[in-house]
Amino acid sequence: MTTMPPLDRRWTLAEATDALWAEGICLKPRAGGYSINFDKGGTPKTEYITDDLIDALVTGFKMAEHPPAVPRIRRRRRISRRSYILRHNGELRKKLRRKRR
Repeated sequence: MTTMPPLDRRWTLAEATDALWAEGICLKPRAGGYSINFDKGGTPKTEYITDDLIDALVTGFKMAEHPPAVPRIRRRRRISRRSYILRHNGELRKKLRRKRR
């Protein structure tokens, strides 16, 4: 758990973005305000929009204390072309052997 940065000084957008990015939170300027969301695993439901930079900073640090569980995606192992050809040729040989008998 990280400590809250001092809020009594004036923050620039770049400083706030860097501070939240180190915690895994993405801060983006929007028309008339700021949008904060989790860097990994953030959805539109977890997005927070505000018009105050200090509010975005405080909320971002509170969000960083409870990050979302990032779902693991099972990826299909891609077969190489060589192994595909070898498998195809092996099946073809089996068919030819059956025909010869």
